[in-house]
Amino acid sequence: MRWTLLILAMFVTGCATAPPMDENTVTRIRQFKTNVEQNPLDDAKVRAERDALNHDVTDYNLLTVEQFAQTPEAAPVAFPLAWILVDRHHVDAAAGVIVTALLPDPTNRQYRMWKWWENQFAQRPDYEQLNHEMIEGLFKQFEEGPLDRRLVVAELFDLGPAEAALTPAQFRAKAFPTTQPAK
Repeated sequence: MRWTLLILAMFVTGCATAPPMDENTVTRIRQFKTNVEQNPLDDAKVRAERDALNHDVTDYNLLTVEQFAQTPEAAPVAFPLAWILVDRHHVDAAAGVIVTALLPDPTNRQYRMWKWWENQFAQRPDYEQLNHEMIEGLFKQFEEGPLDRRLVVAELFDLGPAEAALTPAQFRAKAFPTTQPAK
C-alpha cells in the first residue's frame, strides 16, 4: 500500500521519469547509425538499413527509439528514426524528435523539415492524414515546449520569435487560421 501511494504521489507531483531504454534496441540503433555513417550519401542503403531497423524494433520498444532519437548521439540519424516513428503511427513522438533534431542548427529549418517530409511521405496513400497528425504533433510541441522549441515550431510554419511567444491558441490561429484543434 505504501509503494502504491509513493508511486501515485510521484505521478501527481511530476517526479516520475520515463522507463529506461531497452539496451538491445539501443545497441541495434547504434549499429544502424554506424552503418549509415559509413555510407551517408547512399540513399538506397540508408533506406534499406532504416527499413531493417524498423523491422527489428518491436512496438514495445518504440519508446526507446523515441528517447534515443532525442539524444546528441542520435543526431546523424534523427530523421530516419523519426521516419520509423511516423511509419509505426507514433507521429507525436516523431514531431518531438524532429524539433529536437532541428534545435541546434537554425539554418533553413522550414525547408529541411518540409522537404524531408514530402520526400518521405507524399507518395503514401495516407499522406493527408499523416500530414494532419504531424501538424498536430508540432502544435503539441509548441504547447508543451519551452521557448527554444516553440521557436523551432514557429519557424516550421514560416513564423518567427514574436509568434513563438504567443499563447498556443493564438499561435494556432496565426499559423493555420482554418485548422481546428483535434478532438
